[in-house]
Amino acid sequence: MTIDMLRSYLTDSHSLGMFLAYFGTFVLLWSAFNRVYVWLTPYDDWADIQRGAMAPAIALVGAEIGFLLPLCAASYVTRTWLAFVGWGLISALIQLGLYKLLYWRYPEGCAAFASIATVFAGAAVCAGLAQAFSMIP
Repeated sequence: MTIDMLRSYLTDSHSLGMFLAYFGTFVLLWSAFNRVYVWLTPYDDWADIQRGAMAPAIALVGAEIGFLLPLCAASYVTRTWLAFVGWGLISALIQLGLYKLLYWRYPEGCAAFASIATVFAGAAVCAGLAQAFSMIP
């Protein structure tokens, strides 16, 4: 990409508007997912993380990455902003459902054990990758 192409892209109001719409939606969906995920956990993620507990931080970051991976693919393959938002909601439901399934399997949760938190994070990232690559024909 040349400097002239980049300058043209950045000054094109439609392109800049689409960038701002999609990026803003990424941030809003990510924030909403984060709030619901933290609300869903039976422990106080933020208090535990502020005290230096690694386990909830590992699980939370894995869930966030697993949530955002399908959004990256959706931003590339969908034709409309509304479809992009729809895939964001589907991704959130899958990640939250996966959390509940894993919590059912490991009721001690990931608040206390980094090993269990790593399983939660790994499963979330794998689910996100599977969702993302399922969108690519």
